[in-house]
Amino acid sequence: MTLENKATLFKSMDLKKERVNVNGQEVVISEITSSDYMKVFNNPYVKKESGELDGHKFVALLLTYSIIDNKGERILSDDDAEDLRNISSTAFVVLAETVKKLNGITGEEIKN
Repeated sequence: MTLENKATLFKSMDLKKERVNVNGQEVVISEITSSDYMKVFNNPYVKKESGELDGHKFVALLLTYSIIDNKGERILSDDDAEDLRNISSTAFVVLAETVKKLNGITGEEIKN
């Protein structure tokens, strides 16, 4: 593969972003890298005692990696996941549906 082809290939895989309106506030949500996705997936916070994935905690933690500022920088930390679980259900659904769409999550991964 030539260097030019590599550049074209990687450019085609840039992270997708979407702006959503949540209660009058514009929020920028980004797709995350596969490395960050694995950090979220393997984080003990998102696991139930049985070892199964807790879907609500998984999406909340995923959002902490995906909500970014206009410079593309992450604005929330892992510690903010619990606070996200306590926002209005309407706002959470808007954010959750967007982050799942951008990251190719169909729902089979997070059944609950």
